[in-house]
Amino acid sequence: MSNDEVFEKCLYNHINSIYKKMKLGINQYGVLPIDIRIKYPYAYELGKIAKKNYRRRA
Repeated sequence: MSNDEVFEKCLYNHINSIYKKMKLGINQYGVLPIDIRIKYPYAYELGKIAKKNYRRRA
Protein backbone atom coordinates (compact mmCIF):
# COMPACT_ATOMS: atom_id res chain seq x y z
CA MET A 1 0.00 0.00 0.00
CA SER A 2 1.22 3.48 -0.82
CA ASN A 3 1.19 6.30 1.70
CA ASP A 4 -1.71 7.88 -0.20
CA GLU A 5 -3.75 4.69 0.07
CA VAL A 6 -3.07 4.40 3.80
CA PHE A 7 -4.00 8.05 4.31
CA GLU A 8 -7.17 7.67 2.25
CA LYS A 9 -8.23 4.55 4.17
CA CYS A 10 -7.58 6.16 7.57
CA LEU A 11 -9.38 9.35 6.58
CA TYR A 12 -12.34 7.36 5.26
CA ASN A 13 -12.57 5.37 8.50
CA HIS A 14 -12.38 8.55 10.57
CA ILE A 15 -15.09 10.34 8.58
CA ASN A 16 -17.28 7.25 8.43
CA SER A 17 -17.08 6.88 12.21
CA ILE A 18 -18.06 10.51 12.74
CA TYR A 19 -20.88 10.21 10.19
CA LYS A 20 -22.34 7.17 11.96
CA LYS A 21 -22.19 8.92 15.34
CA MET A 22 -23.92 11.97 13.91
CA LYS A 23 -26.59 9.79 12.34
CA LEU A 24 -27.23 8.17 15.73
CA GLY A 25 -27.23 11.51 17.52
CA ILE A 26 -24.03 10.84 19.43
CA ASN A 27 -21.81 13.88 19.94
CA GLN A 28 -18.82 12.49 21.77
CA TYR A 29 -16.57 15.53 21.51
CA GLY A 30 -18.96 18.46 21.90
CA VAL A 31 -17.39 20.23 18.92
CA LEU A 32 -19.70 22.30 16.76
CA PRO A 33 -19.17 22.72 13.00
CA ILE A 34 -18.90 26.50 13.44
CA ASP A 35 -15.94 25.98 15.79
CA ILE A 36 -14.16 23.87 13.17
CA ARG A 37 -14.98 26.34 10.41
CA ILE A 38 -13.50 29.25 12.38
CA LYS A 39 -10.44 27.51 13.82
CA TYR A 40 -9.62 25.21 10.89
CA PRO A 41 -11.06 26.70 7.67
CA TYR A 42 -8.93 24.54 5.37
CA ALA A 43 -9.89 21.32 7.17
CA TYR A 44 -13.52 22.43 7.12
CA GLU A 45 -13.46 22.86 3.34
CA LEU A 46 -11.76 19.48 2.92
CA GLY A 47 -14.49 17.96 5.06
CA LYS A 48 -17.19 19.43 2.83
CA ILE A 49 -15.50 17.94 -0.23
CA ALA A 50 -15.12 14.57 1.50
CA LYS A 51 -18.81 14.63 2.46
CA LYS A 52 -19.83 15.14 -1.17
CA ASN A 53 -17.59 12.28 -2.32
CA TYR A 54 -18.84 10.00 0.47
CA ARG A 55 -22.46 10.57 -0.56
CA ARG A 56 -21.61 9.75 -4.17
CA ARG A 57 -20.05 6.42 -3.15
CA ALA A 58 -22.80 5.43 -0.70
